[in-house]
Amino acid sequence: MDKSYFTRKEQIILSTIELIDEVGIGGMSIQKLAKKEGITEGALYRHFKSKNEIIIEAILYYSHFDMNIINTINKNKLSSKESIVFLLTSFSEYYENYPEITAIVCSFQSLIYEPDIAKEVFLLETRKFDFLMSIIEKGKQSGEFNEWINSEDLANIIIGSFKHLVFKWRIKKYEFPLKIKTLDMLDIIFKCAILSTEKR
Repeated sequence: MDKSYFTRKEQIILSTIELIDEVGIGGMSIQKLAKKEGITEGALYRHFKSKNEIIIEAILYYSHFDMNIINTINKNKLSSKESIVFLLTSFSEYYENYPEITAIVCSFQSLIYEPDIAKEVFLLETRKFDFLMSIIEKGKQSGEFNEWINSEDLANIIIGSFKHLVFKWRIKKYEFPLKIKTLDMLDIIFKCAILSTEKR
């Protein structure tokens, strides 16, 4: 990514994401980040107080995309099914264009041991999950989804399946089209949520 148009602080955040993609959260350090940026460690501390603060800023950078998608869905008044498709395909396209960012997403579980970072992860994940549940609830009311379906369970299935797909995509070095696989996955989930007529 060309970082010449970004501020120094933004460049550090982008380099942090790249470094986490290269060496993982555990391997990321202030020393390595300073070397990657071509500056001293002291220069980094003029912008950030700690490694955790830099990681939090990287998470917040990622979270801005969440809000853009949510706002777009709300403005366009999409149906529930259209909203879910738009939500996941938007992320798929984002990841395909910027695969390094998935290093942040796939690191969330390992970040829960740092209380200050865990708080930001929890807020980000809760906002996304609650929004998806509200879409499903709307779909149940409009008849797009069976009314007996548990919204939380369906949201877990959708988000869990997508996260696993992203993880598999990373492991396989991005060898398959993420967006197409995401659409295939949603098609199966929708068929189960829409066509099944008996409560089990």
